[in-house]
Amino acid sequence: MRIHVNNYSSTIDTTTVLDSDLTLDVDSATGLPSLAAGEYIELTITDSLSAPTKTEIIKVTAISSETLTIERAQEGTTAQGWVSGDFIECRATKNSFDQLDGTEIKRYKETVATASSAIDRADGGIQTYTMTANTTFTIAINAGESLTLHLSAGDTYTATWPAMTWVGGSAPTLTAVDAITFWKVGSDLFGAYVGSIA
Repeated sequence: MRIHVNNYSSTIDTTTVLDSDLTLDVDSATGLPSLAAGEYIELTITDSLSAPTKTEIIKVTAISSETLTIERAQEGTTAQGWVSGDFIECRATKNSFDQLDGTEIKRYKETVATASSAIDRADGGIQTYTMTANTTFTIAINAGESLTLHLSAGDTYTATWPAMTWVGGSAPTLTAVDAITFWKVGSDLFGAYVGSIA
């Protein structure tokens, strides 16, 4: 599993690193994580921060003091020779983002927001709202997004919804507390009544 850190930067402390070497020393390992079995971190080596003539991405599989055990030529780069003083950093790489494509998200936490009559998905995927009067709602949501609304006082006040397609054919009859889900496909807004939670 790849491990990420912020803002690690150091220089190589090995006099000469051959393109076949599988260890190298750095001036400082401060900021690098402790790696368990199967974990690794990717670092980028370059000969200049302002005008590099060569770069290499390496995979660090073990760290002992300032000595890194490495696998060379990652992400299509070429193993290079390096010298003391060359730069080594943790950078965002193409693989950092490719790993997100098609990745199964096993657990994440949504923001629970207090909505207004102008419901906006940008405020969070779970929102709460208590009506204190008859309310006309608007819903700002992009294609491919969804949100769940916990709506209170629907048995006391009337909710008027924007144009949408309701699962079941019509807007729900509300109770004291209800859960409603909204989503958008293309330009079409949909709504589904989850149920009463009073």
